[in-house]
Amino acid sequence: MFKLLGAMTAMASLISGEGADRAQAPVYLVAEPSAGGVRVQVLGKSDAPYEGVFSLDVEAGGNVSRHRGSVTLGGGEHVTLSTVTVGLAPAAAWRATLRVEPKSGSAYEQVRTSE
Repeated sequence: MFKLLGAMTAMASLISGEGADRAQAPVYLVAEPSAGGVRVQVLGKSDAPYEGVFSLDVEAGGNVSRHRGSVTLGGGEHVTLSTVTVGLAPAAAWRATLRVEPKSGSAYEQVRTSE
């Protein structure tokens, strides 16, 4: 039980640091504890029209889940682009990597981990 609580606390502290890059990125990564694992979401929010493509890789327990898609946001939209829920053993490691390539502008990457 203590290992699970420690893992959840570490993950919560990691997740709380998301604000800075979320504020700057119209497509961003959020990870939060779920019953027996972690839920990873790719969200989109932009005040101006935005277009691009994204790829999400979630690695856990030797498995990789890949999601890819295109993004078209109108100004003021807030949408969920992808959701992956992974069941994990207590204290199991996971890593989520989001890569975004806007139609115009520079590509970027966001990473969330259990560590």
